Amino acid sequence: MLRSIEEREERQEQMRHALGLKARITELLTVKEAAQLMHVSDATVRRLLRREPGVNVIQTPGSRRAIMRIHRSIVDRILRRTANR
Repeated sequence: MLRSIEEREERQEQMRHALGLKARITELLTVKEAAQLMHVSDATVRRLLRREPGVNVIQTPGSRRAIMRIHRSIVDRILRRTANR
């Protein structure tokens, strides 16, 4: 799974370069992908990011668990914040 994240980042970088884009396009990560990058469990990611601004949460009525999509920049921000403790 981690390889696919790196491959996706590489493809995005190639596309930005080809299009001449200077602004960073943030990718959306699943809970599992964010957990792998942060080296924590899925449950820890859900707990840490549950109320974090910018996290996309989709929950259908009657559903027990919400679908979360996390911007890579948010994961980076959390890692910086927890590293400074």
